[in-house]
Amino acid sequence: MLSGLAHDPLLRDIFTPLWLGATVCIPSAEQLSDPRALLRWLRAQAVTVVHLTPLMGRLLLTASGVDRAVARLPQLRGVFFGGDRLTRADIEGWQALAPDATIVSFYGATETPQAMGCWIAPASGASEPLPNVAPLGHGIDGVQLLVLNAAGGQAGLGERGEIHVRTPYLSTGYLDQPKLTAERFLVNPATGMRDDRLFRTGDLGRYRSDGSVDFAGREDDQVKVRGFRVELGEVEATIRQHPSVDDVVVSLMRDHQGESRLVAHLVTADSSSLTLSELRRWLRDRLPEYMWPGAVARLDRLPLTPNRKVDKGALPMPRPAPAEHRVPTIAPRGQLEQAIARVWAEVLLIERPAADDNFFDIGGSSIAMVRVHAALQETLKREISIVDLFRYPNVRALARFLSGQEGQSAISVAARRVRFRVDAQSRRLQVRTELSGGRTP
Repeated sequence: MLSGLAHDPLLRDIFTPLWLGATVCIPSAEQLSDPRALLRWLRAQAVTVVHLTPLMGRLLLTASGVDRAVARLPQLRGVFFGGDRLTRADIEGWQALAPDATIVSFYGATETPQAMGCWIAPASGASEPLPNVAPLGHGIDGVQLLVLNAAGGQAGLGERGEIHVRTPYLSTGYLDQPKLTAERFLVNPATGMRDDRLFRTGDLGRYRSDGSVDFAGREDDQVKVRGFRVELGEVEATIRQHPSVDDVVVSLMRDHQGESRLVAHLVTADSSSLTLSELRRWLRDRLPEYMWPGAVARLDRLPLTPNRKVDKGALPMPRPAPAEHRVPTIAPRGQLEQAIARVWAEVLLIERPAADDNFFDIGGSSIAMVRVHAALQETLKREISIVDLFRYPNVRALARFLSGQEGQSAISVAARRVRFRVDAQSRRLQVRTELSGGRTP
């Protein structure tokens, strides 16, 4: 069970196995926060079915590549994904890690609730080729995924339309939001029966030749980032308030580590050298962390279509480079700090981090942290808890901790409140450690 106690998949994770007479296995918080430890736990518990987000799946695949003891999970029989798009690389990786498992991708929304559609990946070696991105599939028993065109009729094969979920399991609406409820929860126009309702997802899709549905984007500018819904327009409107920003477009892109992240394409004043780190610091009091861009690209002007709209297809993916980061003001000192800095630089593809740079402010991500964790253990020839990498997210603080000097740190690490979050099945495992008092609430 990897779901949070307040997350709707908890119903599935608890009651489905109990109904079937299976055993519910629950990892500790420490195991859940360390992909290598979680992999070893999955193998030791002989877990046969697991539900993951694609991001959590990638973290585990990355960990399996550096830990030969868990290079295979032969006991797994079913790996179910939901909360984000599942790629061909994800499927192939899990087919190698769990060769006897069936890979399934779920589709649904909080309002429906649970997974209303599913797609089963072809077995490894099957004649049917894997798609680059998993389709949304067919509706589960008693549910239809309907693609309706602008006229409200059913879309034809390959025609783009908005996805509606027809299901008897629909929630009643949004609390105290009658207008939004009326917009999204509809009586089926084909029957006119009040108990036959549809939910407008806002997702766009197309029918495939087999009747399943492909995802084709969003009707609005809403995307999912690590399981959170993000309105791109809200992020753009906030960033435009920065005094150095003339214009901005925010989009969701895959970086060189294979992780989806928000990218801010900025048009700034000629004299501005606004960096990712500076922008994220400015956003701290304005947006929640999951809405912060994970990369920035500075442009002279935004690319436009012939109709004078922003050509999002022409927006470049920023490549991490020394120019993207400020010159280190506090250079790493000593062998340990320099060793940590070299590992960061190799993983993040930057020239050199400053001793006080926050890992996540210079392009780091949860997948990158797994790679850093493995590389540091190999370089330093010692066991390191990945939890400590989140607790000490800059080179100097981590070096002081590893050398046993954090209590004497001139930057008062012991007085800080440090937070880290780890994705697990569309939930946030948030561990807050009060280093000054040693409390873990």
